[in-house]
Amino acid sequence: MPFFKETATGDSLIWLQNSQVLREFEESIFVKPIAAPIQPPMLQVVRSDWLPSRVIAIDGSHLTHRVNNGLPGAEAGLVMISVVVIKLELLGKQLPGTILSPAFFRDMENVQTLESAMPGIGVTRVNVEDDTPIDFYRQKVYDTLLSSVGKDHETLLDTLHEICENDQFMPRISCPITDCERGYEYRQGEYYCSCSRKEKLFETDVLRLHEYFDDNRTSVEAISRLRSVLEVLILINILRFFAERAPDYLKDCAFVLDGPLAIFGTTASILRPVRKEITRISKIARQHNGKDIVLFGIEKTGRMKEHWEQLDYDDDRGPRSRFPDQTVIVPDHAYIQANIAPSNLSGKPFGQDTHFGRVVLYKTSRGKQIVVYTGMLNDISSDFRSNMSECYPRLGDTLNVVDNLATYIYEDGFLPLIRAHAHAAIPLKRGTDIIKSLFEDK
Repeated sequence: MPFFKETATGDSLIWLQNSQVLREFEESIFVKPIAAPIQPPMLQVVRSDWLPSRVIAIDGSHLTHRVNNGLPGAEAGLVMISVVVIKLELLGKQLPGTILSPAFFRDMENVQTLESAMPGIGVTRVNVEDDTPIDFYRQKVYDTLLSSVGKDHETLLDTLHEICENDQFMPRISCPITDCERGYEYRQGEYYCSCSRKEKLFETDVLRLHEYFDDNRTSVEAISRLRSVLEVLILINILRFFAERAPDYLKDCAFVLDGPLAIFGTTASILRPVRKEITRISKIARQHNGKDIVLFGIEKTGRMKEHWEQLDYDDDRGPRSRFPDQTVIVPDHAYIQANIAPSNLSGKPFGQDTHFGRVVLYKTSRGKQIVVYTGMLNDISSDFRSNMSECYPRLGDTLNVVDNLATYIYEDGFLPLIRAHAHAAIPLKRGTDIIKSLFEDK
């Protein structure tokens, strides 16, 4: 780390140019040889004219900022999740090929938001003896999950408890209390550790979000991981509402999450319960409506997106010209291992420990390159080594939604997520002012 206002002299660049270690490292890197264009696994998808009457889109954002509480480096954060319900009755009245604007959707959307202010490093509670920032953070995670998207529906904590109650998912983890030698004991609600110190534990400690909290660095990671968990739990919470009270509505709804359908890091411990719950709800929809649910995510950046761009390049015609519109590519484990994410072919497939959706590379009817993750709605879809059509229930209907709601406003944009992000995004100045106001002297 340089001193304040110290600038690089460039001496290190001279050393790097002459470094034998660096040259040996470069020579050891495998470079994939240029060969004939890759032939990806494609799928012929049966299409219909189905479109949903409602699209429910979920997106979130977070922000951290320094606060003035008398301690150096102290910071706090904001987390905001938006749920946008877009009614599409007016869509059919638009002329074919019309480029829909956000203003068109604004007139027929309903928005709910969940916000939470989170402590970061150096921030403790008043009137709490021997309080620590990490204990304050754990308490706020628990309090945040006591929120509910609907006043007459279960809380997010209820959702977490219900999907995990009958599943032996809990890994053997250490107690979140510093220097406690006992293992974590999963129970419902708030309770106390069985050790001699009897310190408070929370049901939400099982998410292990506190493991991202480090007093020696920024709390951005801990707050961003919370945001990701909230997006997934809100999705499951809403699906459970429809499944319990109005399963008929699932027939004409599409649910979309910003990003891949996945849970990363320590919170992936709830992946199996999430998969099981989505499969259960889709089975309810199938029994009531004769169809699975339509659930998908859209990934805007990353290796899959970059690979799709490389794949659809033609030397003579340029980018986005190799494959025709409405091409559907369904990468399986062997293809991903060979062309996208190298791994042991006999080892765990890509996504097995993290995803509750299967990746599909799709070129829309207007030539846009979309990376779609379709929900794993049945047992067959959990086999990542297979890419049979049965692994992708309602794929044709999902692609109908993508075709009809794509937009030229942003490259490869999807309007429901644009609207969800517009409501979830925290303007930097406004967000930091909110955080500062929490710590202003009265």
